[in-house]
Order: sequence, then C-alpha cells, then structure tokens
Amino acid sequence: MKTLLAHQRLSCNPLDFLLAQFIPYNEKNLRSFIPKPHVQWIGSARAGISYLLSPGEKVGLPSFTCRVVAAAVAHAKAVPVFIDAGAIVKAEDVEKHIAKIDTLLIPYNFGFVPQMDKIAALCRKHSVRLIEDGAQALGATSKGKLCGSFGAAVYSFGISKNIGFMGGLLATESPSFYKGKFYPILPRYKVYTEAFLARVFFNPYVYPLTEQLLTHGFSNENVIPYAMPDFAKYGVLVQARRYASMLALRRSNAAYLMKELVGHIDFVKPEPETEPAWLYFVLLHKDRERIRVSLLKEGIDVRPLHTFGDMSGSGEKAAAVERNHLAFALLRSRVEVEQIAAAIKRVMKNETSH
Repeated sequence: MKTLLAHQRLSCNPLDFLLAQFIPYNEKNLRSFIPKPHVQWIGSARAGISYLLSPGEKVGLPSFTCRVVAAAVAHAKAVPVFIDAGAIVKAEDVEKHIAKIDTLLIPYNFGFVPQMDKIAALCRKHSVRLIEDGAQALGATSKGKLCGSFGAAVYSFGISKNIGFMGGLLATESPSFYKGKFYPILPRYKVYTEAFLARVFFNPYVYPLTEQLLTHGFSNENVIPYAMPDFAKYGVLVQARRYASMLALRRSNAAYLMKELVGHIDFVKPEPETEPAWLYFVLLHKDRERIRVSLLKEGIDVRPLHTFGDMSGSGEKAAAVERNHLAFALLRSRVEVEQIAAAIKRVMKNETSH
C-alpha cells in the first residue's frame, strides 16, 4: 500500500530553471509578501538571526521552537531567556519576561503567527527590540499585517520551507550590512543536488531508504554566515512567481481539515485575527504514538517534527507540545487531504469505541 508522507511536497522543480531562461523574473512577486523596505539576501535565516544579535544581549525566546533558532542565539553569544509557551506564544507569556530582556525573538512555528499587535505593543512599552523569525511563515498575517511588519525579520528558503531551495532573506526598516562568506563550491552543489533530487527522495517507495539522510540535513544546526549564491536567488525567484497559488492551496487545505476534524481530534488552531502560512497542519494527542501507528496502518504518515521541542528543558507548555504533536505538510492535492481527514476520523472513531 502506498503511504502518504508527512513531509512537504518540494516546490523546487528542475524544469523551472530551463523555462526561466526564457521568462523574465524579478523580485516583484517575492516582495509582495515582505513588507520591509530594505532586504538583503543571506545564506540562511539562522545566520540572519545571529547577525542581528550581540554578545551578552538578553534575548527572550519562546521555549518551544526549532533547535536551529536556539543555535543561532548561542552562536551570537547572546543570553537566551526562555519563555514557556505552546506552539504559538501568547502576549501574556511574553509579558511575564518582558522586563528581563533586551530583545524579543518570535519564531513563527509551523507557519502560525501570534497576536503580534499585542506583543509589539509590549515591546514598545518596555523599549525591547523585536525580531521576527518568519522562516516558516512567508505570507502569514496578524490583523491583516504581513509577517515581517512588526520588527526586523528573517525568512528561510531551505528545501522544507514555504519556498524551497536554499538561503534566506534579512528584512529591515533601515539598510543592513550583512557580509557573508563566499559559499564554498562543494557544499553549495550538495544543497543544489539535494533540492533537485528531493522529489525522488520523497517518493513513498524510496523514502524509507533516504529518510536518515534527509533528516540529518533538516536538523543540521551549523550557523555559518555564508552569502546567498546568485543561482540560489534565481531558484527562489522563479518559484516566487507561483507562491500566491501555493499559499492559497495550503490555506484551502487547512480550512477543509479544520472543518472536518473539529470534534474528532485536537489540533493547533490559529490565533484570532491571524492567517497562518500553514506550512504544516499540527495534530495534538496525549497518546500520539498510538495514533501515529494506527494512521500508518491506514497508509497515512504523520509524525512529530524532531527538530522542534522545549529548548529550555523545563517548560510545562512547551514540553506538552513537544510530547503531543504530530504534523503533516499542506502543500498537497485536495484528494490527498481528503484521504488524510477520512483516515484520522476512522482512527479516532476506533479510539472512542475501545
């Protein structure tokens, strides 16, 4: 039986690079999702975070996030002040720590956005600098304002992100002067090869053999201040031409799943007056491994994202999400989404009948 994989259907298409030789491209499509006036291409979002921080600076960081975010803070020799929070940090979580920090770093986990107007107001009141980690949230909004509207922002174009290839962007109100190292040829072409072959790697029949290789690549925590290669910019911009339709597909699939699954299983829900980028749909269950195994028998692979967890090691809300979450990507056909929803409902019906 064919298994529907949890992971992102990679948006990078080798054919893009052939067709783009004949179709003009520019930053217009991408810039429509980035509200800051000054943007700079960078080798990775984590390098951008590290660049924005200073040694000894006290950085408020929600404790449930991706390991590479905490690694970027450590690389800058800044001091993390962990804020216990669930999948989406709330203003009241931040308020408990706001007087102790110099900078607040908000990662938009899974593409979800907090109520940023409240958080930004707290930062202004306490003269705290705000940095948005939009690595998974390109195009997400809070009260109609795009991710990146509230502070300095970083974005990622790694192969598992909203636009998948490599590198990232730093977006600021004033010009920034990030100077990355030359991206070495061999590591660069390794990333290119992985991006182009990812469609093969994520074939349901091949994935069991390649899973460990890809997992290592996704969880690599190195923070190397590389510059963005020109070819990588090209790879991002050709995909940006269709990003609006990719985002619309994710949001349509999320709306369908929320309607179908309410009352069957708990899941991470958007904050009021926000619109996520919906990179992932995130289920929550106290016995997730049993649910995961049951869904695998139905041909549906949902899984915890092992790069995400409680970075403080002592959070209550963060540890609960780390323990209970299962995720699957939303860039997929409605037919697949309907299969996933039907399988989840069958499994949960069996759960309640036992």
